[in-house]
Amino acid sequence: MAMEILIDYPEEYDLDKILQLQEDSIRFLCADFYNTQKIQSLVTNQKRIRTQYYNREQIIIAKLEQEYVGFASLDMYLPEITGIYIHPNYVRQRIGTKLLKKIEELAIEQGYKFLYTMSSMNAIKFYESNGYCLVGLSGFWSDKNVWISCANMKKILVAKSKQDQLTEIISCIVFCLIVFFLLILPYLM
Repeated sequence: MAMEILIDYPEEYDLDKILQLQEDSIRFLCADFYNTQKIQSLVTNQKRIRTQYYNREQIIIAKLEQEYVGFASLDMYLPEITGIYIHPNYVRQRIGTKLLKKIEELAIEQGYKFLYTMSSMNAIKFYESNGYCLVGLSGFWSDKNVWISCANMKKILVAKSKQDQLTEIISCIVFCLIVFFLLILPYLM
């Protein structure tokens, strides 16, 4: 019998479950990419950030019966995925992909035409397999001045309309003409 994963919304009081799931996921999935000091710093930093911004995010959860097996979060004010975490016992079962697809649906509903994420190094292949492109490598200073390497990823959610494409081309032409005349104008006087 296949397991029935339910994608749902958490209750307000479920923050502790979400934080524990996040910690378990980081400790397990990041182990091949970050050393112990970086993982501990990442756990502490992400717990603080998730707690601080909990009401700024749209969080969805994956449940198997009553157990949380994953969650994903979308910034409510920016086109950014702020996390996807899967419990170590449930990785490689397409739960992350289901959560990602739901986050993308929510983003489209909010009018976002693309999504960004600052991915941990271990999740690059996951995002690429779901249509995201590597924009560049970056990172951040986590707790105790520990540098955490990351990858900036982007996916276009909605194809540009012909009108948007035309507007973009015209804007580019106008910009080039302005620059051209600003560069030429001193020589004409």
